Amino acid sequence: MMNNGYVSKCINGDLRVGDDVLHLPVDDYPIMRGRVTEIYPAGSKEATETTDNPGDCIHVDYTVGLRTDERIAEIEAVFSDLYNGPRIIEDIPLDDVIDSQDCLIRISERSDEEKNLIDQCEGCAVSTAFAILTELIAPELIAELDAQSGGSYKL
Repeated sequence: MMNNGYVSKCINGDLRVGDDVLHLPVDDYPIMRGRVTEIYPAGSKEATETTDNPGDCIHVDYTVGLRTDERIAEIEAVFSDLYNGPRIIEDIPLDDVIDSQDCLIRISERSDEEKNLIDQCEGCAVSTAFAILTELIAPELIAELDAQSGGSYKL
């Protein structure tokens, strides 16, 4: 883990190397828990060499946590759909994902029990994500996320 001291922003505030995060229930890594391993400012050499994201370059390790067999099967299904063919957890690149600031919720201060719930199953992760979002941000963003997901993540 490289700590360059840079502080970025995410949906609910400051984000630092070492923070635990939860990915929003949209995009390629839906409702997965991870840990920030590196942050590079937008426009920096490191950020522009690795991604075309307009914001900061957030490296996340999504291999943290203890996942149940059910949750592993759900992740495999998401990536099998994404890659149009069967994928097993060992073949999915989860250890160094470059994410954007606007899809991450900082959960470092959440209890271990809540973090473990996220790892159990999609339903647990979704309900935890929306509980956090409801506490932290405007209902308009939750409605927007629900619309983006085709209505599958209603409260």
